Amino acid sequence: MNIEQMRKDMRDTTKERDLARCGDCGVLEGEYHLDGCDMEPCFDCGGQKISCYCNTKNKVPFIQYPNICVRCGKIWPEFFMVDDSEWDKYIEIEHRGDVICFDCYQKIKRLIDKASEANNG
Repeated sequence: MNIEQMRKDMRDTTKERDLARCGDCGVLEGEYHLDGCDMEPCFDCGGQKISCYCNTKNKVPFIQYPNICVRCGKIWPEFFMVDDSEWDKYIEIEHRGDVICFDCYQKIKRLIDKASEANNG
């Protein structure tokens, strides 16, 4: 094996290590889901392929899209739970379906509470 081939193999191995795997069928990003994978979306309707009625033959490759906080951009923030009423009080309606990290949520709460106190005080 020549040195250029060794370098290419090293680059390919490094790239492969940076790829995510499907949590169900184990394929790497960019590879097609295996038949019966419950994580594969239907090509036509976007629903879960193994439970939809589209009967499409088209396959969808696995691509991992990270959860990102819409406010600060933190990738893969830890999820947390609050009551719906609290979420509705502090998060504007157009962002209620977005991912917001706990630190940003706490900051939003402080800002809104401070504004409410100033307005009522």
